[in-house]
Amino acid sequence: MIFLIRSFLRRWRKESGDAPLPSVAVLAYDAVSVMEAAFASLLHQRPSLFRPQQQAGNGGRFGNKGSVSCDMSMEDMNSWEHGAAIARALRSVHLPHGLTGSIRFDEDGKRADFSMDVMEMTPESRLVKVGTWSDSDGLQMVTKSFPHRGFLPKQKNFK
Repeated sequence: MIFLIRSFLRRWRKESGDAPLPSVAVLAYDAVSVMEAAFASLLHQRPSLFRPQQQAGNGGRFGNKGSVSCDMSMEDMNSWEHGAAIARALRSVHLPHGLTGSIRFDEDGKRADFSMDVMEMTPESRLVKVGTWSDSDGLQMVTKSFPHRGFLPKQKNFK
């Protein structure tokens, strides 16, 4: 996994020059990595899981157990036969080296054991790390004093 991340970042730098990697691209990369790991695990355990199965009484045709709706208000809603297995596989993914750090989920499917840097923009439009937030420790400030806090630039009028 680390090799793939380094390769991805090298290609990004080569093709984009000094352009920063957008946060949406970083999150999308990690999301696809989580999906790939979950499906790889499922298919390793049951290689024929998604292959169509011949059903008795349907004239030899392949198919599933009926239509699946995305309408959550339906009382007699059919769920996809593989939905629960996919959800379990997604919750069991642990990627120690995602672009956004270690990726793991709790039993409810929420990301667990992660942290984020808390940034503040200076009057010169530079981002400065002022703290860290984690799901286990909450907000931890790095510094107590912010010399630029409260700074209000002169109002500019645009025509």
